[in-house]
Amino acid sequence: MWNALRLAALEAFTLVFIDIVTGSFRPFFVRTFKGRTVQRAHVVIASIGFAAGLAHGLMAFVFGISGYATAAVWVGPAVLVVLVAVIATASTRRRLRRSWRWIHRLNYLIFAAVMVHGLVLGYDLRNEVFLKSWFAIYAAVVLAGLSYRVITLLGRASGGRSG
Repeated sequence: MWNALRLAALEAFTLVFIDIVTGSFRPFFVRTFKGRTVQRAHVVIASIGFAAGLAHGLMAFVFGISGYATAAVWVGPAVLVVLVAVIATASTRRRLRRSWRWIHRLNYLIFAAVMVHGLVLGYDLRNEVFLKSWFAIYAAVVLAGLSYRVITLLGRASGGRSG
C-alpha cells in the first residue's frame, strides 16, 4: 500500500503538471489540434489528476500522518480544497465570465504547493536525484508557461496582440 500511496502522489503531480502545460500553452496546442479537443484533454487530465491526488490523500489518512512534519502534511488537504474551488469555478465559467480566470490561475500556486509538499514529505522526491531533476524540469516548464501567460496578459492590457 505504501507503494500505491507514493505512486498516486507522483502520478497526481505529473498530471497536474501536464494539465497546467495544456492550459498555459493552449494557443500553441490549438494551432495543431481543435480547440474542443484541447479543452476536453485539459478537463480529462485535470479530473484524473484530482482523482489520483484524492486517492493519495485518502491513503495517507488511512495510514496515518504521525511522524511527518505537520505543516507540510496539511498542505495536501489544503491543496485539494483549493483544487475543488478551482474546478467548480471552471465548470461555472459561463456565469463567472470575469472572475473565473483569476481563480483558475490558482493552479500555479497549487503546483508550487504540491512541489514543496513532495520535497518535504515525499521519500521518492527527497531521495531520488533523477526525480529531483525531472521535477525541476517540470517547474521550469510551468514557470515558462506562467511567464507566457503574464506576457500575454500584459500585451492585452497595453492593447497589443496576444498569442
